[in-house]
Amino acid sequence: MAGYIFSLDNENSLRFCIENGIYSTYLSHPSNNRWRIHHEGTFGDYATMKEGDNIYFFIDRKIYGIGTLININGDCKFNNYPSSTLPIIQDFEDIKDDMLLNDNEKNLNNRWICIFEPNPNFFKIGIDMDDVLASKPESFRMLRAFWKLSFIKIDDEENKALKDIILKRNEEYINSQNTNYIFQYD
Repeated sequence: MAGYIFSLDNENSLRFCIENGIYSTYLSHPSNNRWRIHHEGTFGDYATMKEGDNIYFFIDRKIYGIGTLININGDCKFNNYPSSTLPIIQDFEDIKDDMLLNDNEKNLNNRWICIFEPNPNFFKIGIDMDDVLASKPESFRMLRAFWKLSFIKIDDEENKALKDIILKRNEEYINSQNTNYIFQYD
C-alpha cells in the first residue's frame, strides 16, 4: 500500500485530525477563477487515495503515525461541499449546512477531506526526520524532498520503511490504551 505524509502546523491540528479521523489540506484561493499548478497537484493526490493506504503526520521535523484510510459509503475522500473542486469562492453562509467540515468560514479553503483510523495507533512520541531517514536510507526518496508541501505520496517501499521505524520505536505502546503515549481517536 502507498502512504501519505501530511504536514501540520502544530500539535493542536494533530489532535484535531486524530480525534476526528479526518484530514483536509488548507488551499489558497484560486487565481482569477483558475486553479494553479499546486492546487491541481493537491487534487490529483487526493484522487489517488484509496482505502488501506497509510497516513502519517509531520510537525516540526517529527513524524507521527500510523493511520489507514477507510471507506465510508464506498470512498475515503470527499468534496467538503458541493462544487468544492470548482475554482470559485463560495459564500460561507450559503453553503455551511452542506459542508462536511464547517467550523468556520476558513473551512471554505478545505476543499477535500479524507477519512482515516489509527492502525494500530497514533503515538505521542514523534520520530525525528533524521532518525527516519537514517533507519533505511535506500528506501527513502520522496521523504527527502518533503519541503514546503502540504503532503506527499510515498510508494510501497518507502511506506513500509516508515511504518517499520515507527512501530519499532513505539513497540511497547502498540496495544496500549495509555493516553500518555497514544492519541485518543473518536
